[in-house]
Amino acid sequence: MVETKTREQIALDLKKVTEEKRKKEAEDKKKKAKIKEKKNYDVRVETTLPAILTYKSVLAESPEQALQLTKNLQPNGVQYKLNRRRDIKATVYAAGSLIILLIKNLVGM
Repeated sequence: MVETKTREQIALDLKKVTEEKRKKEAEDKKKKAKIKEKKNYDVRVETTLPAILTYKSVLAESPEQALQLTKNLQPNGVQYKLNRRRDIKATVYAAGSLIILLIKNLVGM
C-alpha cells in the first residue's frame, strides 16, 4: 500500500522544515554577531622622549659656535631612553587612510 499524504500533512511538513531553517539561520546570525571582525589600524603617538643626539665633526671656531651650528644640522646618531618616555597624545587612523577614528590626550594619565 502506498501512503498518500493529504494537503494538510504536506503543509505541516513544509512548516516544520521552514521553522527548522529559520532556527538554524537565527543561530548562525548569533554566532556571527559574537565573533567581532579584527581590522588594521595605524596609530601615531606623540611623546616627549629623552634622547642623546650625536653630531660628529662640526666645523666651528669655538664650542659656543659649534653648539649653535647643531641647531641646523641633522644628527649622525640618536640614542633613545625609552623607559623614560612620556606620552602626550595618541591618534588612531583606519589603516592606509587619513580617516581619524580616535584621538586621546594622554598627558593627565
